[in-house]
Amino acid sequence: MLTGVWLAGIMKPLIIADAESIVVALQQEIQRSEESRYDHRLHGVLLVAQGLTCPEVGRLLGDAPRTVEYWVHQFEDRGLAGLTEGERPGRPPRLNDAQMREVNRVLRSRPTDAGMPVNLWDGKTLAAWIEKKYRIRLGVRHVRQCQRLFRQCGLRLRKPRPLIANAPTFWAFLRAFRRVSHRTGHRVVVITDNAKYHRARLHKKWGKRYDADFTLDYLPPLVGGLAGVSICGPRPIIIKPTVPVRRRNTVSPLYFR
Repeated sequence: MLTGVWLAGIMKPLIIADAESIVVALQQEIQRSEESRYDHRLHGVLLVAQGLTCPEVGRLLGDAPRTVEYWVHQFEDRGLAGLTEGERPGRPPRLNDAQMREVNRVLRSRPTDAGMPVNLWDGKTLAAWIEKKYRIRLGVRHVRQCQRLFRQCGLRLRKPRPLIANAPTFWAFLRAFRRVSHRTGHRVVVITDNAKYHRARLHKKWGKRYDADFTLDYLPPLVGGLAGVSICGPRPIIIKPTVPVRRRNTVSPLYFR
C-alpha cells in the first residue's frame, strides 16, 4: 500500500509496505518473459544515456555493473537488436526434424494425453517425456534446453506469478487455515510479526469473531531473545499444540516456505 502526505505543496516520499519482498517479487516478474527482459535492458541503457554510471544503474535495477556494461556495449555495436535475446551458437540439436515435429504436436495437447501425470507442460515434464519417448537425456540443464524447444515451437513458457503478501492474501490464508484446524476441535494461536497487512482492518472483525478457538497474536516490536525469528519475514509462526495441520492442507505456500 502506498502512503504519502502533502505538506506545503511538497509531497513526502511514497513508502511501499514490505518493500524488500515487493522488490524480489517485481524482479521475478521481470524475468517471466523475453519481452519483459528486453524492456528491462532498455531501461538500463536509457538510465546510462541519461548520465548514470553502470554501478548506479545496477544498484537501481538489481543487476551487476558488468551486466549493464554488456547491455551498453551491445547497444553501441548493434543498436536495439543488441538488446534482444537471439539464439546463441552451441552444440548441434539432439532431436532430428521428425522428432521436433512430434514434440511440436505433443506440446499443443495436454500432458495427460501424452501419458504424463501433470496438467501443464514445463521444462521438467517435457524433458521427462523426451527421455521416455526417444531415450534422449537432455542433461542437467534440461530446463533451459526445453525453454529453447518451446520457443522453436512458437510457444511461450510462462512461470506462475509469485504471490505477493498483502492483506487479502493473508486473510485468505487465515480463513483456509481455520477451516482445516477447526475440524480437529483444538484451539489454535497464530503468531505473526508486525507487518501492516497482518494487522489490517480487512480481517480484524473476522479475527474477533473466531477469537475463542482461533487467535491471531503478534510478536512485540523488539524481542531480543527471539532474534532468530526474523528469518521468517512475513510468514507467521504457527503454534499448534497437538493440532495435526499439514502443509498440503493449506492453500497458500507463501507462509510455509
